[in-house]
Amino acid sequence: MLPGWVKLVLSPVAALILLCWLVFQLGRIVYRYPLSLALLIAAWWSYSDLGPWWFAAFLAVLLGLLALWWWRARPSFERFVVPRVRTECRRLFVYAWEWRSVMRLSELTKDKRGREYRPTLGRVRAEGWRDLVRVRMVKGQAPEQWELHASGLAHAFNAESCRVRVRKPGRLELDFIHSDPLARSIPVPELVDESAVDLRRVVIGRTETGKPLRLQLLGTHVLTVGVSGAGKGSLLWSVAWALAPAIKAGRVKLYGIDPKGGMDWGRHRRCSNGSSTTTGRTP
Repeated sequence: MLPGWVKLVLSPVAALILLCWLVFQLGRIVYRYPLSLALLIAAWWSYSDLGPWWFAAFLAVLLGLLALWWWRARPSFERFVVPRVRTECRRLFVYAWEWRSVMRLSELTKDKRGREYRPTLGRVRAEGWRDLVRVRMVKGQAPEQWELHASGLAHAFNAESCRVRVRKPGRLELDFIHSDPLARSIPVPELVDESAVDLRRVVIGRTETGKPLRLQLLGTHVLTVGVSGAGKGSLLWSVAWALAPAIKAGRVKLYGIDPKGGMDWGRHRRCSNGSSTTTGRTP
């Protein structure tokens, strides 16, 4: 036991540490659930200070404004409101709610002298087709342990699959995949003016995140690999389509070599300046 005078001296220090910890925890909650907290504070203020009728009026006005925003400017509503609401709901009701149980059942916790050490759930970002979940591992854990449990984690959180990536030492990012955004074909993009063709960033498609897939053609070599029927030839057509305005204007010349008898490049002959579809050898 510590002497009384030591406790008296250390009590302000302990109080300061406790205060700092509470402020830190409050900051974490505000950072993770800003929209939910703002709505709860506004609802509590209107109900306690103005009464139930004003609370009902506040709720009706809020819902009306959101409905008007969704109706008049749906793209911006889906960009700013939907992701935030989806993220906060999934973090609270999917991951935070089940985190302790899933970690225990997946054997990703450690017990030492009666104390349980559990991986810490960090930032969550829900993008519809996937959830990005950041995790701080327990000391002594390796990413390979999480990779072994990736399938179980996916089933535990109702995802189709789970990918494990290392962000930095001791920190992971889990990708919980819910759907394939590239399952459907995207429409053919409209041709741009030849002056808008930038050979340093030619748009040839779309990535799984929904962003344009840009290919740098100047000063680089591009290798496309895939099994038969995977769609390697479509990349050639995408490049040719994106360059079509510049080809027509004479800014770009297209040449192709296809030793398979023109199986891939044969249809490009009309838009190319030269091509070869044989090896020049007699079998």
